[in-house]
Amino acid sequence: MQSINVKFWMPALVCMLCQGLGIGLVGIFGFFVDPLANEYAVSRTSINSAPILLLIMPAFLSPIIGKLVDRVPIRNILLLGVIIATSCLYAISASTELYLLALGFIGFSAGLVLYGPLSINAFIIKHYQSNTGRVLAIATIGLSIASIILPIWTAWLLERNNWRSALAIIAITVFIILINAIFFGLKSSNKQPAPTANTPIDNVPASFFLTHPAFWLIGLPIGMFFMSAMVLSVCYPAHFANIGFSPMETGVFLSSAGISGLAGKLIVAAFIDRFRSKLKYLASLLVFIQACGMVGILLSETLYPTIASVLLIGLGGGGLIPMPPMLNNLYFDASIIGRVTGAQVPMLLPMGLIGLPLSGYIFDLTGSYQLVFSAMIISHLLAISMLLKLPKIPQVKH
Repeated sequence: MQSINVKFWMPALVCMLCQGLGIGLVGIFGFFVDPLANEYAVSRTSINSAPILLLIMPAFLSPIIGKLVDRVPIRNILLLGVIIATSCLYAISASTELYLLALGFIGFSAGLVLYGPLSINAFIIKHYQSNTGRVLAIATIGLSIASIILPIWTAWLLERNNWRSALAIIAITVFIILINAIFFGLKSSNKQPAPTANTPIDNVPASFFLTHPAFWLIGLPIGMFFMSAMVLSVCYPAHFANIGFSPMETGVFLSSAGISGLAGKLIVAAFIDRFRSKLKYLASLLVFIQACGMVGILLSETLYPTIASVLLIGLGGGGLIPMPPMLNNLYFDASIIGRVTGAQVPMLLPMGLIGLPLSGYIFDLTGSYQLVFSAMIISHLLAISMLLKLPKIPQVKH
C-alpha cells in the first residue's frame, strides 16, 4: 500500500523537516530580542525591524530561485540553503559588531528562501504525481510541530547558556539534522515530469503566465492571506490586553490557534486530493471561515467567544497554507511551477510593508485594532471574490 510505503513518503517527511526547521525558526526570534538589544545597546524597535528582511529577501530572490528549481536538482538547492542559513546563524552567535549581526541575518534570510516553501512546494509538485495535495499539506505540518517544540527547546537552552551559546547549538543541530535528512532522504536526480497538453513548456516566456488570469487570481489572495497572518501575529497580544485579558489568557488563545491550525492542515491533507476540480470552492470556504473568526474577534470581549473566534481563524489559516501551490499546480504545468510561484511571491512585499506599519499607526491613532480587523475582513471578502473568479481548470491532471 502506498500509504505505508516508507520510500514513497520519505521525501514528504524531509520536506516537513525543512519547513519546521526553516521558516519555523522565525518563531523563536522573540527569545533573542532582549539579549541582542542589551548586548549591542540598541532599541528593541531596531531589533524588531529585522524580520522585515523575511519579506524583502523572498520578494527579490524568489523569481530567481523559481527559475533555478525548474532547472537545477532541488536537492542541491536545499543543501545550499541549509549551509548558508545555518552558517550565518552560527556567525550571528559569534558576531562582535552590529553590522556583522545585520549581515548574518541577511544571509540567514537568503538561506531560508533557498530551502523554504518555494523550493519545497516545487519539489513536491514535481516528485509526487499522486497524492500531491496531501503531501503539500503534510509538509506544512512541520511548521505546527516546530511551533510547539522549538520555543520550549530554545527556552531550555537559554536557561542553561548565554544567548550566543544557545544560538550556536541551534545552528549546529539544525545543520546536522537537515543536511543528513536532505542528503539521504532525497534522490540526487531532479527528473522533470512530462509536460501536459495544455501548457507549452519549451522556452516558456514569462508573458505566458503573467497574462494568465489564474496567476493573479491566485497570487493576490495569497498576498492578502499572508499579510493578514503577519498583522494578526502582531495585533493579537496588544488587542487581547486592550480588552482586558491577562498574558496567560493571551497565551491560551495563541496555543488554541496553533492547535486548530494543525487540525486545519490535517483535514485538508485528508480531503484535498478528492476535491481537485472544486478546489477554488474549498479555498474560498477556508477564507470565509477565517473571516468569520475575525468578525468574532471584532465583536467578542469575553473568554469563550474569543477562544471560538481564534479557533476559527487558526482552522481556516492552517487549511489555507497548502492551497496556493495546489491551485497553481492545477492551472500551470509542473515543469514551470517554480517560475510561476517565484513570480507570485513579490506580491507579498507591498502588502506586508504597508499592512504592518499601517496597523501600528491605526492603533496609535485610535487606541485599538478594531479598524485593522475590519480591513482584514474586507480583504478576505475580496480574496474570496477573486478565488471564485478562477477560470475552469484546463484539465484535471494526474
